[in-house]
Amino acid sequence: MKITLNRDINSRFEDWLISPTETLDFEVKGWPDLNDAEARGTVAKAMIALENHGGGFLLIGFSENQGRLIPDPQRPTNLAQYGVDEINAIIKKCAEPFFHAHVTFQRHPVTGDEFPIIQVAGKQGIVLMKITLNRDINSRFEDWLISPTETLDFEVKGWLDLNDAEA
Repeated sequence: MKITLNRDINSRFEDWLISPTETLDFEVKGWPDLNDAEARGTVAKAMIALENHGGGFLLIGFSENQGRLIPDPQRPTNLAQYGVDEINAIIKKCAEPFFHAHVTFQRHPVTGDEFPIIQVAGKQGIVLMKITLNRDINSRFEDWLISPTETLDFEVKGWLDLNDAEA
């Protein structure tokens, strides 16, 4: 079976790789290390913004140099961390409700290097970013529950009657 490529979309991908420009529906990031929580959060935030905008694309592997977006020289040797399963695992952990993203690896028409392009459909409506409480904060709350001690930033009170206007 012969596969027919959509020339319009492929030429659009090639244009993005030759001369990318960020827009509301096209984001560009360098090579984030997706083993790092902060980098995963940055990628999640970009994908959620695209989803809330109505869809778009996130190009990975470019950075700004003298006002232009160029292939980032910090290219990892293995691009497996940018696969569809890995990207959707980030969305599942960071977005509410979950939405699916598609990842394609597009070859640069000049250098021949592959770059991940993440497509977000924008069909979910409003998507929020989940937050995870810092373990240090959780530990502090547990300490207060076990042995409450009043400090300048923590005051111990009895039960409040929420129907009482003076509470």
